[in-house]
Amino acid sequence: MPVAIQIPAVRAANPPRADELAEFLGTVEAAGFHSAWVMENQLGDAAALEPLSVLAFAAGHTNSIRLGVAVAILATHQPVRLARQAATIDHLTDGRLTLGVGIGSPGLPFGAFGISAGERAARFEEHLAVMRRLWEEPKVDHTGRFVELTGARMEPKPVQDPLPVWFGASSPAALRRTARLADGWIGAGSSPSSAFPAMLAQLRESLEAEGRDPTSFPVGKRAYVAIDRPADEVGEWFQAVYGGAIAPEVALSGTAAQVVEELLELREAGADLLLVSPVGDDQPQLELIIEHVLPALR
Repeated sequence: MPVAIQIPAVRAANPPRADELAEFLGTVEAAGFHSAWVMENQLGDAAALEPLSVLAFAAGHTNSIRLGVAVAILATHQPVRLARQAATIDHLTDGRLTLGVGIGSPGLPFGAFGISAGERAARFEEHLAVMRRLWEEPKVDHTGRFVELTGARMEPKPVQDPLPVWFGASSPAALRRTARLADGWIGAGSSPSSAFPAMLAQLRESLEAEGRDPTSFPVGKRAYVAIDRPADEVGEWFQAVYGGAIAPEVALSGTAAQVVEELLELREAGADLLLVSPVGDDQPQLELIIEHVLPALR
């Protein structure tokens, strides 16, 4: 089973230096992880590096491992710029990028980007349509609610045709949108494992309604992992990184064997890809994941 790892670009404090990131990427590629992903954290108390910049760095320090972001809040991004960034990273990696996008919860600081939470769904769909046209068409004319293009050209195109765009989604409306527009789905780490089977069933039902084959639609699940970490340390880490926005109970905690068992349950529930996100102490947790989790899942 493909196993992915989260790049430690978001920390409670002390963001990784370039040499730390390079060492991490070399370690996870040599260990045989399927892919390495960044998350987006635009504003907050956590020390967070910009995700597309981190992936561009990773492009120059890896050779075979796939790279992804889970997820970029699409309404907060200028779509022409994001399309260019994604195409550039796909070019530099020779076709190893998966772009994860999401609509975002209404509580996010959309006002900081000059937009309202109420228009995030409309922006999401228009931005995605513009990006895909720029990737696929030689010249784009588009007059929409948020974007206007006249004879717009973008080169180089992504190496992958199409460049895979996965959605992060949990609400019924977002899952229906995923079935209609996405190339794959990744369940959020903030969502408990117990909710994953019902969401996946809903997604598969929506895929069938759209005339799409659920068996050929890739599905991932991000899971926070805390091996042999005291509960109070797990809680403190979630508070420092997310300010209470994510409950520490979503983490898969306990011994390595207990964590593996819960990850295997997600696989049995239908996850094609497991994205493992270490909780704190990146190096010790990574060593435990490589020693115990990776062999058991592969």
